Amino acid sequence: MKLFIKKFVLFILPLAVLVLYLEVNLAGIPNSYNLKKENFEKQLSDIELLVVGSSHAYFGIDPALFSCKAYNMANVSQSFSYDARILEKYLPEMKRLKVVLVIVSYFSFGGQLADGPEYWRCYFYDRYFNIPPDEKGQSTFLDLRKYSLIALYGGKDSFKYLLKGFKVNLADHLQPNGWYASTIPLGPINDEAGKKRVQILHATTSVDNYDRNFKRLDDLFSLLRRRGIEPVIITTPVYHTCYDNLDPARIRKMEELIQSLCTRYQVHYFNYLTDKRFVIEDYADNDHLNAQGAEKFSKILDKDILGNRPGRILSNKPSMN
Repeated sequence: MKLFIKKFVLFILPLAVLVLYLEVNLAGIPNSYNLKKENFEKQLSDIELLVVGSSHAYFGIDPALFSCKAYNMANVSQSFSYDARILEKYLPEMKRLKVVLVIVSYFSFGGQLADGPEYWRCYFYDRYFNIPPDEKGQSTFLDLRKYSLIALYGGKDSFKYLLKGFKVNLADHLQPNGWYASTIPLGPINDEAGKKRVQILHATTSVDNYDRNFKRLDDLFSLLRRRGIEPVIITTPVYHTCYDNLDPARIRKMEELIQSLCTRYQVHYFNYLTDKRFVIEDYADNDHLNAQGAEKFSKILDKDILGNRPGRILSNKPSMN
């Protein structure tokens, strides 16, 4: 038995050392979560306008082009639950915050990150923001991704980073203001790809989530109004190869829910979904703007929402000049 234990220790010790080495070094790899948190917390006391939402905002809104101090806290597949919980966590420290742009895309009311195919992203919020998953119940306790970056990144990618000496940046185009400048195509832009994109959106979202997401925004807007902060709802543009395939019934339901929030909290809604000012050269794929499109869109938002006067909303209709 003693010999067995000795051999077992000699066998397991190198593996334990390797695992520890991997975990420590993986923790030092920049990604959109730890970089956003670090940059965001450095600027908290100065931010006047905050953008929250999913990848449509993450790629499509450059706060540098706003006429006030702004930060983009959106991220890939970020659902309303995380928008709200991030705001709830940091609002007490954001003394100068005046406006919050809440991005509501076609799929937003039907989506829940914690219930979707990219559920693994929840563990990045847990690790870096101390915001645990809130829809999966006790199953998270047994998920190794909650405790291990090797499990979270996956063994294949973890060893790939090891071979590169951990000289990896998973958010290399992320700007200090939280915007990700997409300079390369994310996918083909054509009718077939647009149709497939919408099919994926339908398959990964559900109308069963509408009421829960509406309640989340309702609570968030109530909180913002109590603090004297102006919530503004934005729907970003998508290329016609995408919006030509959208379900009119879902669009109507989205607009009904938004109108209810607008009426209840006197919120302005700017809908650019089918804005013809954006051409194919402005898109990274069928529904995400590239850096060129983000520059155009951000300037439009600054004009329509801020009117070049920080913190003041002057109009509730987007200009289509």
